[in-house]
Amino acid sequence: MRKGQSSTNKGLNRQWPGLPPGEDPFRQLVDNVREYAICLMDADGHVRSWNAGAELINGYRADEMLGHSFSVLYALADIQRGLPQQLLDTAREQGRAKLEGWRVRKDGTCFWAEAVITALNDADGETYGFAMITRDLTDQLRQDEELRRTQDRSRRFWNAAISDPLTGAYNRRYMFNHLRGELDRREHAVSSLLLFDVDHFKEINDQHGHDAGDQVLKRIATVARQVSRDSDMLFRLGGDEFVLYLPGVGAAGAAVIAQRLRQALAESAPAGGRKVTLSVGVAERKRNDTVEAWIRLADLALYRAKQAGRDRVV
Repeated sequence: MRKGQSSTNKGLNRQWPGLPPGEDPFRQLVDNVREYAICLMDADGHVRSWNAGAELINGYRADEMLGHSFSVLYALADIQRGLPQQLLDTAREQGRAKLEGWRVRKDGTCFWAEAVITALNDADGETYGFAMITRDLTDQLRQDEELRRTQDRSRRFWNAAISDPLTGAYNRRYMFNHLRGELDRREHAVSSLLLFDVDHFKEINDQHGHDAGDQVLKRIATVARQVSRDSDMLFRLGGDEFVLYLPGVGAAGAAVIAQRLRQALAESAPAGGRKVTLSVGVAERKRNDTVEAWIRLADLALYRAKQAGRDRVV
């Protein structure tokens, strides 16, 4: 065995039973692979070798491709922007180039392919050719797209089940389910609720119509998201009542956020031709409270805010 020659290579170089004299078993393997299109190209990208997989995947026979540029496999737009040459240049400079994209068969149909082009260099490091291996991923792409569509549909159904369609806030049912889970998971953690509604909301609906009232509710939801954190959650309890859940925030911090919310809404563009104000009740969670008891505390604070003249935080 020559120096540097592995025992594996030595075994490959032996004559295999059943092979004609001089036949290379590795060459036989490459030529008969059908799952991958394998071709060798010269330094200019002209095809010098074309296996059975290349014929099956691309539709061209070997005699139709030998001596021709591999760029025929690309869409006209890719050819015009020089993509085939860019891939060869990248492989020459970096050793290999890998890209997924649409390819064109002989009959004009397109398929989604992953191709890897590897530079073949001589002892001096000069590139004398390229090897290109291509896989047809069209079926996988379709399966991935179908999975994404299924996931999107599931997500839309889920969002519809837990969200208020007008404001995008989470709905009442989801609020109780989520907060119960939070109380279990964060048994000893500090957290607070803001319970708020629009002052004189009925007058807005009566004087300006329900469309104006809907615009007010959507505006409140928008402002509430703007003044809260990503970890906070907004729920529409019903009518013009909202709950903002503030995990990790005590009563003092919650009051600051409540004032910010009230002021931001008061300073925003009037809805229905009139200024909109909020009354807000703040309740820090007490140990061993149920969700219902916690919301009652917030509701009591909201009632006190209204009794004190509205447009305030209690």
